[in-house]
Amino acid sequence: MFLTTDDLERRFEANLAKSRQVNVATAWATEGPALDLLCKAAQIEGVKVKAIVGTFGNATHPDALERLREIGELRLAADKGAMFHPKVYIFRGAQPCAWIGSANFTRAGFALNDEVVFETRRVDDALTWFERRWKECGALEPNAIDDYRRRCRRQHVSRPLAHLVGRVDAGTTKRLACLQTADGWKAYVAALEECDESWRDELLGWSVLSTRDSWVHTITKARVVARSDSWIGLPTHDVSKLLGLDDSEGKWGLLGSMAGAGTVCKVFNKSRDPKNELILQRLRQSVDRVILADDGEVADRAVGVLEDLCPPTGGGLDRFGPGVVTRLLALARPERLVSVNGGSSRGLGKLFGLSPTTLGVPKNYGRLLEELYKLPWYGDDTSRSRKENRLWSMRAALIDSFVYEPTN
Repeated sequence: MFLTTDDLERRFEANLAKSRQVNVATAWATEGPALDLLCKAAQIEGVKVKAIVGTFGNATHPDALERLREIGELRLAADKGAMFHPKVYIFRGAQPCAWIGSANFTRAGFALNDEVVFETRRVDDALTWFERRWKECGALEPNAIDDYRRRCRRQHVSRPLAHLVGRVDAGTTKRLACLQTADGWKAYVAALEECDESWRDELLGWSVLSTRDSWVHTITKARVVARSDSWIGLPTHDVSKLLGLDDSEGKWGLLGSMAGAGTVCKVFNKSRDPKNELILQRLRQSVDRVILADDGEVADRAVGVLEDLCPPTGGGLDRFGPGVVTRLLALARPERLVSVNGGSSRGLGKLFGLSPTTLGVPKNYGRLLEELYKLPWYGDDTSRSRKENRLWSMRAALIDSFVYEPTN
């Protein structure tokens, strides 16, 4: 039987229902529908599980390993030398069968990627191979998963592998819930710390509070550029900070990356061109109005900037949409303003009860800010430590860390 991605989850569940034991050998494992089904079969139906999982490139998630260890026997394939790259599933029962194919035991392998699997009733060769590899791997050391988790936090997982295994968005609901329950400043700081830990567990290479590759790092460094006297003739690394273009100095795309906005990047990178100079002067003057505003005027001025630069009816700056403008505004006044970007809109809509597709419309951006200023932690001006003062100075823009959903 020849199976494609559309068949996998349904057929996997059907085979589990007829099995007393399942053997899994996979290059990578992550949270996802396949793991949920396997856990249900083991915990409710008593299906025995033996799994061999590879850890090459840190693409396997430690949480998936923890769950596999809880429901059955787990062994880790060595990631030195030849990469462990098989995808073999053996369903043992009255009607045994085996899967041999391309699908890893991951979110993407069972739902997102274009995979193929061949199902066969001839399982003897697959069983022989599995048992040999099982013995070669050796028993799981007591601290193996904890050691692997620490390694992942140090080294992260490369973006191509993260995309391949489908490890995105695992903690968005949890992060948003942390923010929604923050009933004061101290609770907001605690929520930021939980959010930071959650992003570290995603193993995508960034966090909230770290000294680099984090929301705090991005806002701290990019705010200086956003408030500089002129955006004409900026060094390349400053353009990267301002527009969210990752480079050797950091991951600046948090709060919205402009990597796909070719016209915007061209204007900043070729700022001496007379036409581009005029665009940047107009843009800079608009942002200055917000920078110089009193706290009580910032929201109205930000809405005015959006109405001028990217009005719904057209006539603003060509190709400078709300994503670009709100990023620049949030970097200039991170204590008062929020970036509305492709990764944050859905979460912001949930948080404030607004339509995520219209948050960049000037009047709706104004409504978003009105709701932000009503949150109990936002205006809770209690005593703060020096570290907390830094967070206070960027508390609005940091909402992005709770609502952001990776888009690849």
